[in-house]
Amino acid sequence: KFRLLFNSFKTANGLLQQQELFFDCLYELLQPSTCNNYSLMSTHQKDSRIQLLVDFIRSRYQEDISLHQMAELARLNQFHLVRLFKKTTGLSPYNYLLILRIEHAKQLLRKGFKVQEAAAEAGFYDASHFNRMFYKIAGTPPKSFRLSKSQYCTNFTA
Repeated sequence: KFRLLFNSFKTANGLLQQQELFFDCLYELLQPSTCNNYSLMSTHQKDSRIQLLVDFIRSRYQEDISLHQMAELARLNQFHLVRLFKKTTGLSPYNYLLILRIEHAKQLLRKGFKVQEAAAEAGFYDASHFNRMFYKIAGTPPKSFRLSKSQYCTNFTA
């Protein structure tokens, strides 16, 4: 995890991913014994806060979102936000954001947008990062996906 954090600073990854990795590393160091007071909240509170964050991410997925913004919105500590989001949705906030962006890019590619246009419109600032993430999630390079006029749909509705 520390290697991933270090590598995220060397590459042009998004702020959200870097912050997420940082707090994940802190969690490993501290362990739950010192930071487990979020478990006192009811399940309803957890769901409503995470639903608020999901709605926020869905409405702003093309922007550069930070953990700080999300923590203020949900009134949670950034560290607890990452853990709670992952526990509730099964994905980290960064991975959730990434999947939304890729799904939007797929729709644009199906409509005939060029790869670079789809990447920019979906919120990616670096074409190589877009290509890597698209391949990782979709299993095919974006150019191949665009040329195939693919009809397979993986609409993400978490």
